[in-house]
Amino acid sequence: MHALSARYGAVHLYASDPSWVRDRSLWSVDRLHPAERGHRKAAAGFHRLLADRGPATGRPPGEEPLLPPPGRAASAARLATRGTGRLVRRGDDLLPQLLRLAAGETVHAARGTADALDREAAHALAAALASVGAPEVPRPVP
Repeated sequence: MHALSARYGAVHLYASDPSWVRDRSLWSVDRLHPAERGHRKAAAGFHRLLADRGPATGRPPGEEPLLPPPGRAASAARLATRGTGRLVRRGDDLLPQLLRLAAGETVHAARGTADALDREAAHALAAALASVGAPEVPRPVP
């Protein structure tokens, strides 16, 4: 992602930074989706990145939520009802893929061959780009 962003001049907000990932107030109860505060922090971050390049206009969005976050009971109820329904709807396509991915990573970690995953991903990306006639993506510098 970093190489593609650099190559095509896209803004890239690094939201996998530990300060984002560990801050529970940024995430919804399922920890898969941003909460209002997370969306606002992302919007403010993108505004900052765009302002550094010049195209952002106006004041940056506020990072603090306009509404209080839901309480524990409301969060649990939402997870139990809407979250469970979403898992059931997505369980036949997403879950098997996630389980295969987790199993593959576990096997590679146990064997000490985790770098093979990076090579496989690089080959898959190169093949996908070649299939659409895009130039090869340069490898990021570690």
